[in-house]
Amino acid sequence: MLNPTGVYTVATPGATRASDGRLAQFGPFEIDLATRELRKRGVRLHLQTKPFQVLRALLERPGRVVTRDELQKQLWPEDTFVDFERGLNTAVNRVRIALGDSADTPRYIETLPRSGYRFIAPVTWPAEAAALPMEALAAAIPARRRFPVGIAAAAAVLAALCTLGGYSLVRTSGQIHTRQVTFQRGQAGSARFSADSGIIYSAQWENGPRRLYQTNSASPESRVLGYEGLSLASVSKAGELALLRAAGTGNIRGQELLRAPMNGGAPARVDDNIMGADWTPDGRTLAVVRAVDGTNQLEAPPGTVLFRTAGWISDVRWEPAGERIAFIDHAIRHDDGGVVKLFEQGVVRSLTSAWASARGLSWNPLHSEVWFTAAPEGSHHSVWAVSLRGSLRQVTQYPGSFALRDIAPNGTLLLNRETRRLEMGGLLAGDKRERPLSWLDWSRVQSVSRDGRLVLFDESGEAVGLRPVSYLYQRDTDRTERIGEGGAMGLSPDESQVMLLDYENRKRLRLVPVGGGAPAPVSETGLTYQWARFLPDGSGAVALAEDQTGALGLFRISLRDKTPPFRIAGPMMVRNIAVSPEGSRAAVLTPAGKVVLYSTIQAGAPVELTLPPGFAPLKWSANGESLFVQDLRVASELPSSVYRFELQTGALRLWKKIAPADPIGVNAVTGVAIADDEQHYVYSYRRVLSELFTVQGLN
Repeated sequence: MLNPTGVYTVATPGATRASDGRLAQFGPFEIDLATRELRKRGVRLHLQTKPFQVLRALLERPGRVVTRDELQKQLWPEDTFVDFERGLNTAVNRVRIALGDSADTPRYIETLPRSGYRFIAPVTWPAEAAALPMEALAAAIPARRRFPVGIAAAAAVLAALCTLGGYSLVRTSGQIHTRQVTFQRGQAGSARFSADSGIIYSAQWENGPRRLYQTNSASPESRVLGYEGLSLASVSKAGELALLRAAGTGNIRGQELLRAPMNGGAPARVDDNIMGADWTPDGRTLAVVRAVDGTNQLEAPPGTVLFRTAGWISDVRWEPAGERIAFIDHAIRHDDGGVVKLFEQGVVRSLTSAWASARGLSWNPLHSEVWFTAAPEGSHHSVWAVSLRGSLRQVTQYPGSFALRDIAPNGTLLLNRETRRLEMGGLLAGDKRERPLSWLDWSRVQSVSRDGRLVLFDESGEAVGLRPVSYLYQRDTDRTERIGEGGAMGLSPDESQVMLLDYENRKRLRLVPVGGGAPAPVSETGLTYQWARFLPDGSGAVALAEDQTGALGLFRISLRDKTPPFRIAGPMMVRNIAVSPEGSRAAVLTPAGKVVLYSTIQAGAPVELTLPPGFAPLKWSANGESLFVQDLRVASELPSSVYRFELQTGALRLWKKIAPADPIGVNAVTGVAIADDEQHYVYSYRRVLSELFTVQGLN
C-alpha cells in the first residue's frame, strides 16, 4: 500500500496479495483491476478477457506457482466444454505478446513445465492511488518514455472516447460532434475534402468495382463520379482530381498517375511508377512519390528528388503555406510501421520516433502542426499532433483501427474507421476441403512443409505490436508453436529450423530450431534485409537487401560461414521469388511486371519468360519443369487464379482458383504457399471493412 511517507510496498516472491487493491505496477506497466486496463508508460494496451484473467491471477500471487488446474478453474466454469490446454496456452501467449516477454528468456512470466506459471518480476500495489486525481496518476508514471513528449500525460488526461453510432465524445472545452459519411458494407479507401467542403472518396462496396464518389454535409447520399478501377490521390483547390490506376504490382513499381476534372471528363495520363501524390498549394502541379531502382523517392516538382528510401513513402502532404512537405517513411516494404518526417529548406528530418503502425496524415490549418494517426507498440490507433519542433501530443483515441484522411479549413477531421485483418485459409494434409487457419489479427503465411502438415507464419498486427512474432502450426496435433520474435523468412529444407529476421535490427538473421533449443545467429554481411529465402540445400539463402549505398538488390548469402554475399541482381525491387529445385536459378517478378530468371551462382544476363505481364512466381515444381504463378493483373479480383506455367512449351494451365468463403471486404490474396506434393496449400488474404466519418470540435 501507499503509506503516509509516500513509499510503495513491494510484493516480494512468495507473498500473497489479496484482490482488494485496484492498481498494480511492474516494470513500465500498470494494471487497473477494477477497470481491466493495462497500460505501458501511460499508453493503453489491448488485452482480451482470458489473457487479462491469467495476468491478474499471476499478479495476485507474485513469486508463487499458479498451477494449470487453478487457472482452469478460475478461467472456465466446471460446466464449460473447451479445449483447455490450447485455450490456456493461447491466453498466456497473448499476455506475453502484450508485455513483450519471451518464454525462453522470461522477464515477467516463467513457465514451470507440466505444472503452471509464476510471475517473477517485482510488483507494487499502490492501493490508494486509485483515489488520486488523473493528473496525479500521470505524474506518478516514470518519466522515461518511448516517444519524445507527453504521451503518458496525454493518455492520462484524455477526457473522452467516442464509439460511433450512439455515443458522443465530450471534452471539458465543449462538445465533439461526429457524423458518419458512408453506410454500405465494403471498403472505403482514400478520401479528401473538396474546395466547397464536400467529400470526394474512393470505395468498393459489396462485390462491386472500385469507384469514386462525392458527398456533402447536407445529405447522407453519395453521388457516383465514376472513374472505375481508380483510387484518389489528391484534390486541388480548382477541383481537379489526381488519380491512380491500381495494378497488382503497384506496391513495387508504382501506378499510373492521371488527372481529371471533378465534375466529369476523361482522365489524362500524367506519369508512371507513382506511389502517391499531392497537389501543390496553388493547385498547378504535383509532388509525387516515385518507385525507381528498388527505392521510393519524393519528388517536388516531379523530377527533382528531395528524399530517397529503400522502404516506402506514404501520405505525402504539402503545408498550406507551400513551404514544407510532411510524409511517413516506412522502413520495410509491406509493413506500415513508420516515422513522420518533414522536408523544409532542402533538408529532411524526423518529427517523431518509429511507430508500430502509422497511416494517415494531414496538416492542421488552424495550428502549425502535423496531425496523423498512429499506434505505439501494443496499443490502438490515436490521432496525434506534432509540432515543427517535434513536440508530440495525443489529440484523441477511438476504439479500433482508423486513419486520418484530411482536415478541412475549419478544422473538421475526415477519418476512416477500419476493421483490418490479414487472414489465412487453405487445404492441409488430411483435409477434404479448405478451412480457416488464422491465428491472431495479421496472419501472414510463409511456408508449408513438403507434406502439407506444417504451416510457418508470422503475426505483425495489433496483437503483437512493434515486434512481429513467428509461429509454426502442426496439423496432426492441431497445436501452434511460438517460434520467437521476428519475421518468418522460411522453413529449412529438412524442416528442422526456421529462419527469422530481426525487424529492430534488419542486419540480423537467426536460425531457430523447431521444437525448442538455442537460436543460432547468422553472420552479419553488412546487408540490411527486407526478406530472405532458403536455398534447397539449406546452406544459404537468396535475400532482397539494401547494400551500403541504400539501394535494394538480390543477393546470395551463406547461412553457415562468413562467405561474402554474392550480388545476383540490382539495384531493383522485386516481388515474389521461386528458387529452382537445384538452387541455381531464381524466378522473380520485376517492377516492370515481367518474370525473369537469374542465376544464383554466377553473374549473367537474366532470362525473361514468355508470361504475360502481371503474373507472379510462387513455387518451382518438384521436377523443375514448370512454375506455379499467380495472376496479379487485377489484384482485387476474386477468386485469385494460380496457374502452372510450362517452361519448355510456354503453356499456361489453370491449377487452382483461390478465394475465402466470405469475400466481402477482401481486396487481395497476398500470398500463396504450396507444398512440395503440389496438392496442399495455404494462402493469406487481406480483409478491410471501413467507413468514413467526420469529427468537429477537436481543435
